Parts: sequence; C-alpha cells; structure tokens
Amino acid sequence: MKKIVNSLFLSMFLYPCAGMADYVDMNHEQAYLLDIDPNNKSQVVDVIQSIFIPYYQSNYSPEELLRMKNALQYYLATNNIDFSQEYNSQLMPFDHPQNAKDFFLWIWETCFPNEHYELSIDDEYIVITHIWEDYKKIRKHPC
Repeated sequence: MKKIVNSLFLSMFLYPCAGMADYVDMNHEQAYLLDIDPNNKSQVVDVIQSIFIPYYQSNYSPEELLRMKNALQYYLATNNIDFSQEYNSQLMPFDHPQNAKDFFLWIWETCFPNEHYELSIDDEYIVITHIWEDYKKIRKHPC
C-alpha cells in the first residue's frame, strides 16, 4: 500500500500547544506547562493524554489522523527528520527532552499503544517535500 508522508502531518501532532511559548505566563490557566520536566516521561505523557489527544479527536478528520500516524511512523522508523528542529519550530511552552525524538516516541506510545512503528515491507512511502501539497488535497482549499 502506498502511504503519503509529509512533515506537515508530523507537525500537526504539536499543534495543541504550538505557539504557547509566546503567550503562556504564570497567570495563564495552562501555566503549569512551563514547569513540565521534558525528560520526565510521566509528566509529558500526562500532557499528551489531557491536552493533545482531546485536541486531535475534536479537530482532525479520520483522514488527517491517518496521515499524521503514517508520518509519525515513517519518521520514527527512518530518522529522516531533525526532531529537535521540528519541535522547536512550534514554539512549545516547554523544552523537548534531551533526545527530541523521545517526545514523538511518547506520542506514538500514548496514541497507538501496542502498535509498533517499524515500517512494513508491504508499504511504499512517498515523501512529499512541498509542505502544503498533501494538506490542500485533504482540506480541499481552493489555493
């Protein structure tokens, strides 16, 4: 089966907290995010479960979720992306773990328990480098 991979769909896993580094302060209702220890898996998984997953469920279509899963699987298995750069580009309210890939691995383990991210030899992955090309097809934007 052919699977389309686009780094935008990896970024979409971070959207629930994207940009918060710019506006979350100690008076904000989510100020506790500033105190997250990014190397503490338990704390990070709590954030994934309480903020990220509900956001995914209410904001993304089943097709988008599948594309996101395919992208996460591909990049975890191949390491063909700079996980640190991907994370930092979203201006998250807490740093990534010492190994930025761990954050994405924890998303995988939390969202897809008991599933392995190794690639199947039956699947063909097509990497789209124009970041918006694949997204426009799903959202059906006129531009």
